[in-house]
Amino acid sequence: MAKKVAVAQRVEGDVRLTSEENNFNNEPMKGGNQIFDGDKIITSNNGYCAILHIESKQIQKIRSNQVIVIKSDETHAEEMEESNDDSVEFWHNNSGFKVVQPTWVASVKG
Repeated sequence: MAKKVAVAQRVEGDVRLTSEENNFNNEPMKGGNQIFDGDKIITSNNGYCAILHIESKQIQKIRSNQVIVIKSDETHAEEMEESNDDSVEFWHNNSGFKVVQPTWVASVKG
């Protein structure tokens, strides 16, 4: 059983969730959806969502045209040793996410 790491707080436009734990496969995301370790969130050009990370109580805003895979600390530590892909990972406290797109497209604001 995967660890629950976040909850969707606000969802606007076309936002999709793929989650083995919830048996979702690119299903429309709604406010209140539970997000587990390894779940993938995809926003289209009009999509936006905000998720609340359970442990850190931080709200993460996911803007349009993003593909994000949510990872827990345990999963992140295991994958860091094996990772050779061209992506960007962001971490805060006990939660993190990986932007699965070329690094020349990703940006960090804040």
